[in-house]
Formats: sequence, C-alpha cells, structure tokens
Amino acid sequence: MLIRFCTLVAILFLGCSHLAMSQTIASKVEYVGTSQYLSITGLKTREVNGLLNLIVEIANSDTSDQEGYYRMEWFDADGFPAWGEEAWKPILLHGSQRQKLQVIAPTIKALDFKIVFSGDRNWANNPSPGQNQ
Repeated sequence: MLIRFCTLVAILFLGCSHLAMSQTIASKVEYVGTSQYLSITGLKTREVNGLLNLIVEIANSDTSDQEGYYRMEWFDADGFPAWGEEAWKPILLHGSQRQKLQVIAPTIKALDFKIVFSGDRNWANNPSPGQNQ
C-alpha cells in the first residue's frame, strides 16, 4: 500500500514538474506596451509549504538606468482570480543589469499566475529619431 502511494506521489510530482517546464515565459507575462530596454528573461517556479514561489529575472539591455513596473495576477485551479488586484511595484535596473525578484503567492488558492509588466520607456512612448513627436 505504501509503495503504491509513493509511486502515485512520484507520478503526480513528475507530471506537475513537466507541466511547469512546458510553460513558456511568454505565456506567463503580459507586457503593457512594448518595453524598449527591459524584459523578463527568466522564470522559475516551485511550491513551498503550499504556496507558489517564483523567481523572475528582469534584464536591462541599455547601458543607462531604466525603470519598470510589475504586478502579479493570481488564479485558482479553474482560472478565476484567487486574489485581489495588486498595486504596481517599481523596479530600477542599472545599465546592463539583470535582477532576480522573488515573489510568493499570497494564498494557497493561487495555483497559477501572470506577471503584468511595463517599462518606463516603451516604444509607443518614444518615437524613433526622425518621427514627429
């Protein structure tokens, strides 16, 4: 009986790990505007004590300091909101810097997420040289 239970747990764990690995960063990020210099380049997830934990890597492709903003959306197993709307959080990256953010779900009901991200300098806000402003 114990062996069957352990086998079932191992199969479920491997299935969940495969599901998490098959999701892409693009499927988990919603960009508000098209950031000129900041982008999310890495994402890791795991569960600790029933809470979803994330490590989000953000990169600055410019040599100057850049500011961005992010907030999380948390969803339950059925895809419905598991938590209220979060406030925007600012992030500053120095020239060519990469920064890792650790984010923890606010409730055990949050089984999925989306990162909403915006750079202070978006392509739409900054026409290229020669375009009318």
